[in-house]
Amino acid sequence: MSYAKLEIVIALTIAISTMMFVAKRPKLFWPLLIIVNIAGNGPRLAGYFFWDELLTGAIVLGALLWIVVVSPLPKKKYVNNHHRLVFMLWVGFTVMQTIIGIIVNDDIRIIRWFLMYTMLGILSTLIYHRRDDFQFPSNRQFSLIVLITAVVYYIAYIAHGEM
Repeated sequence: MSYAKLEIVIALTIAISTMMFVAKRPKLFWPLLIIVNIAGNGPRLAGYFFWDELLTGAIVLGALLWIVVVSPLPKKKYVNNHHRLVFMLWVGFTVMQTIIGIIVNDDIRIIRWFLMYTMLGILSTLIYHRRDDFQFPSNRQFSLIVLITAVVYYIAYIAHGEM
C-alpha cells in the first residue's frame, strides 16, 4: 500500500472514530470541535490542508446521527432573529459563489470551500436548534481545552521541525 493510500485510510479511520465518539457522547461535540479546529490547521492530508474540514464534518455527522437515533425532536424552540437570517443568507451566498468558482475556474479543488460553507450552515443550524443538547463548555473548560491543544500542537510542530 502506498503512503498516500495509507494516509487516506488513517484519516478515514480517525474521521469515523470521531463521528462515533460524538454520536455516542454528545458532550464531546464542543471539545472535539475546538480541538480539531486548532490542531487540524497544520498537518496535510494527501498534500492538502484538509484535516480540520474532514474532522469537523465527522463531528457534524456524529451530532446529526445522535439527533436521528436518540433525540429526534428539539426540546425548545428558539425565536428566529434577523442575525440568523443574515448569516444563513451569507452562507447561501458563499455556497453559490463556490459553485460558480468551480465552474468558472474549472478547478474541482474549490469543492473544499463548498463543503466548508455547507458544513458551517449545518453546524450553525444544529447549534441554534439544539443548544441544550450540545452545550458549550464553561469558560474554564474552554480555556483548558485551547491551552492544552495549543501547547501539544506547538510541541509537535517544534518536534517535527527538529527532525
